[in-house]
Amino acid sequence: MSFYNNDSSNKSNINYKYSLLSTLAFCLLVINFFELKFSEPIGYTTNIYSMFPLRFYLSLILCYLIGSFLVLNGKIKIGLLILCLNHFQVLIIPHMLGYYSMGRADDMSYIGEYMNIASSGHIEEENIYPASLILGAIITLALDITANNTSFIVPVLFSFIFITGTYVYSKKIIQNSYITSLVIPSSFIMYLGVYNFLNVPHAFFFAYMPLFLYVFHSYIDDKNKFPFSLIFILIILLIPFTHPFIVYFVTVYCFVHIFFNTSFLSRFNKFGIAKMNWTVLSILFVSYTSWFLYQGRLLSVLVRDVYNYINDIGRGATSDRTVEKIASINFEFNDYLQLLSIFYGRYVFPTIIIIIGFAYIFFKKKEHKYTYIKKYYPIIILYIICIFTQVILMFNPVITHQPDRLMHLNFVVYGQIPLFAISLYVIFLEKQKSFYKIINVCLILLAIWTFSLFAAFDSPNVYRTNSALTYNEIEGMDWLLKSQEEYPIPIGMVSEQSFRYPDILGLSKEKMIHKKIIDHFGYNATITNFSEVYFDSKLNEYNHGYLVITTLGELLYQEIPGYNRIERFKKKDFEKIRNDHSTNKIYDSLNIEIFVVNKL
Repeated sequence: MSFYNNDSSNKSNINYKYSLLSTLAFCLLVINFFELKFSEPIGYTTNIYSMFPLRFYLSLILCYLIGSFLVLNGKIKIGLLILCLNHFQVLIIPHMLGYYSMGRADDMSYIGEYMNIASSGHIEEENIYPASLILGAIITLALDITANNTSFIVPVLFSFIFITGTYVYSKKIIQNSYITSLVIPSSFIMYLGVYNFLNVPHAFFFAYMPLFLYVFHSYIDDKNKFPFSLIFILIILLIPFTHPFIVYFVTVYCFVHIFFNTSFLSRFNKFGIAKMNWTVLSILFVSYTSWFLYQGRLLSVLVRDVYNYINDIGRGATSDRTVEKIASINFEFNDYLQLLSIFYGRYVFPTIIIIIGFAYIFFKKKEHKYTYIKKYYPIIILYIICIFTQVILMFNPVITHQPDRLMHLNFVVYGQIPLFAISLYVIFLEKQKSFYKIINVCLILLAIWTFSLFAAFDSPNVYRTNSALTYNEIEGMDWLLKSQEEYPIPIGMVSEQSFRYPDILGLSKEKMIHKKIIDHFGYNATITNFSEVYFDSKLNEYNHGYLVITTLGELLYQEIPGYNRIERFKKKDFEKIRNDHSTNKIYDSLNIEIFVVNKL
């Protein structure tokens, strides 16, 4: 039976069922809200999913299913509201669990920058891409909140910007209202992974790119519209100050449009590649020049960094580093299968659907296949450009990037989401939008969304540990760094970057020396005294230093699959360090212990 029947009594009955589904979804959302509101923070845990009962996740899954079903049956406003509220509840989980910050490392330094800019009005000289930092400082001041609370707000904002940008861009280039309705639930799949929660500029502006693509093509297609001209100029001027990761994508994207619209390749215009005029090139030139002028005061530092980088070329492409990293943890076949399905399922399964969809077009629509595909040239071209861009990032030895960033923030997704929606439409819904076909589509979307949900947080599900930072850890490090009479002091942490703490505490990095802790704390058959390995040649003049053990550092190599096979640290190593006569515990709180290490 079709859901688009003109019979009034049948239509009234269907609307009643829609109302029941909507009511059920809102009831589940309210229950989940109270589950979040009254959740009891217990400090750090390696698996954030263990903090809530199964019914909480089942409610999220059911709400996504209901929201998708309503959207695909024409109830877009109510379905979209359910999807937005459901997505929002997932995004606020870290804040509701009482964490100080969802990330460590870079996240900590950026929180420190928010505080610094908000208090002083100045940007640190080494910040070559300050756009997100300025935004964070503005939010901190405007809402009169702490910088670490801002670090929860900004990722939520950009997560919804990603969804909005994907929808408006897809709607612009796909001339089919039902396909664009398929884009809506597809956009809520958690493609950003853990970067939905992290306070880092490369993730923010990765999420911003679909909106950039919308404005970019709106400007090119509608050159006479003043609003888009003004917006386009503003966002192009912003690009160089976002992140090199984003500058690279925009440069490649613009270059492709320039290249394929040269005179000898103008015949490729039939593929729908938008033509860039000299105005666009001029704006790009001005924006990049403005960045170099901004960096003029850092020229000597920039030259030094470029020189060091050139000398480091040949260290291996990102793909090589990824393979080495995976090989080091001795994955078995089941591990690869789990990683592929859960961690990369949000990319793998839509790609399979896309392949099936276009195979269907070629083999089932032989007589019309070229006319049919021509309608989707812009999306196909975008997809190819994104694949090309991603391949360069993965396999070149010159421009390298952290593997986990490329795995989470995959440019391919910009073309994948609309192509995925097109493929679902072609396979299931083009001929008839029956109840059963819509349910099939909803179940496919639900399966992929569920995989993405359980890969959104770093957890043992994806062979990683929860990276959240607790208030107790901040308080402990604040006490340690501010209670000293002489500086700098050596501080060592297990598997963490201790040098980030001065940033987040508003202190000078010169107050501490980062001490790397070697495997098993250096214990072996001949060394039973930790001070023998702690006070190396760099610390020879010191009589004492500090060792900080957090719950994350202690459990990482014990509870996380893959890490526990490396065996850098075992449970008995921590027992030894606590009983070592050269160490003395001076601070003990939930999730953090601080030891003074004395030279013997």
